[in-house]
Amino acid sequence: MTAACSNLLAYLQYTITYLGHTFRSLIKLSHVNIIDNDLCFPPFGSVKLTLSQPDPGDMNMKGFTGHRSVDCVQKDVKKSSSWTWTIFKSLVLSSFVLTVLNYGSLRQEYVGLRPADGKFYDVGFGHNLFLYCKGHGKPTVVLDAPAGETFDIWTLIQQEVAKHTKVCAYDRSGLGFSDRSYRNASALNAANSSVVHGTEKMVDDLRRLLSAARVSLKSLIYVGAEMGAINGRYYASLNFPEVANLILVNPLTEHFLSIDERIWESFWYSHLVPSIQKAQILSAVGFTRVSYKLYLKKDPLENEKVDEFVKLRKKYLSCSPGHQSTRLEEHLLLNASLIRLKQFLLQEPIPDTMPMTVIASKQFEARASQTLNQAWQKLITELTEEIHPQSRRVDIKEGDRTDIYYKGAGTISKHIIQAVNQQRKSQVLKGS
Repeated sequence: MTAACSNLLAYLQYTITYLGHTFRSLIKLSHVNIIDNDLCFPPFGSVKLTLSQPDPGDMNMKGFTGHRSVDCVQKDVKKSSSWTWTIFKSLVLSSFVLTVLNYGSLRQEYVGLRPADGKFYDVGFGHNLFLYCKGHGKPTVVLDAPAGETFDIWTLIQQEVAKHTKVCAYDRSGLGFSDRSYRNASALNAANSSVVHGTEKMVDDLRRLLSAARVSLKSLIYVGAEMGAINGRYYASLNFPEVANLILVNPLTEHFLSIDERIWESFWYSHLVPSIQKAQILSAVGFTRVSYKLYLKKDPLENEKVDEFVKLRKKYLSCSPGHQSTRLEEHLLLNASLIRLKQFLLQEPIPDTMPMTVIASKQFEARASQTLNQAWQKLITELTEEIHPQSRRVDIKEGDRTDIYYKGAGTISKHIIQAVNQQRKSQVLKGS
C-alpha cells in the first residue's frame, strides 16, 4: 500500500511539474506580439517603422500617423503561425506523456488492487476470467453484474450472503481483471462474431468458468442485474435443471427501447452511450487520472460505505481504456442481446414453476426525466405481470441503477438469503 501511494505521489508531482512548464511556455508564447496604437512592438529587438505624410486633402488628419511596415506584418504572420504550431505540438506531447504515465500506473496498480483470494480460470483458448468466491455451503449463489460493471458492484451484498452460503461474483470478459475475448477464438464466436460481448457468449463463458472452478452446478441461485439479468434468464432457460431460483435486479425487458415512443432509445443512445464514449477517450489519453489528481473529478464511491480497496479499484477501472472499451461495447450490444433472448425464449421458455423474484428501484436514474422513470415502472410491470407472471415483485425506494447495490444492499441480501433457505427446505423435503 505504501509503495502504491509513493508511486501515485511521484506521478502527481511529475505531472503537475510538466503541466506547469508547459503552461509557462504557452504564457511566454502568448506575448510574442503586442500591438499598441497600431504599432508593432515585439518583446525582443526592434522593428523598423515608417512614417507617412498625411493626405493634405484630409482635413481631419493632424500631424503624422504611424503605420505598420511590411516587415512588421510579415513577422507577425510568421510568429503567429509558429505560436499555433507550438501549441499543437505541446498538446500532442502532453497527451502522449499522460497516456504513457497512465499506462505505467495501470500496470503497477493491477497487481496491488487485485483481491488476493480471487482466482483466474481458463475458459478455453487461453482466455482467463476472474472469479471471486466467499463463504461455504450449498446452494451456490452466482452474482452477475450490470452492463459495464465488475464483481465489486456486489461487495456489500456478497459480504452479507457469504455468512449463509457460498456466493461467487465474477468479471465478464474484458471487464475488471478478466481478459478480453478474442473474436473467432471459439466455435461460438466463429458462428456469431458480432456478439462477442452478447448474452450468448457471456452465458457460455460463465458456464465454462463455473465448471473450471468446480463450482457445484446443482441448484444454483442466479442473481443478475440489468445485463446480468438478461444472462440469468438466458442461462435459466438453457440450463433449467441447474437453476433453482432466479433473482433479477433492475431487469430490462425484450422491447424496452421501443416502448413509449422510443423514449428509452433516445436516453440510451443519445445520453448514456455518448457519456461512456467520452469516458473511454478521456481514460485513453490519461485525462481521467489527472482529473482525480487535481481534484477536478469526484471519487466514484466517496459517499458509499465500502472498503477502501473497492473505492481504489473503481478509480483504477475508470482510468483503464480497456475496461471502458468493453463497458461501451456491452451497452451498445445490449439491445442485440435482448433480441436474441426474445428469440430463444420463444423456443425454450422459462418454466412457470421456477421461483423468480424481480427487485427494482423506484426510478431508473435520478438524473433522468420523470417521463423516463415512469416508463421504467411500466417495464417492471410488464415483466412481472405479462412475461413472467409467476414472479414476485419487490420495490426499493432508495437509490437508482447506479447505487441500488449500496443503498438497497440490505433488501437485496435479505431476498437472496430467503431463496437460499427456501432451496434448503425443499431439498430436505425431497430427501425425506
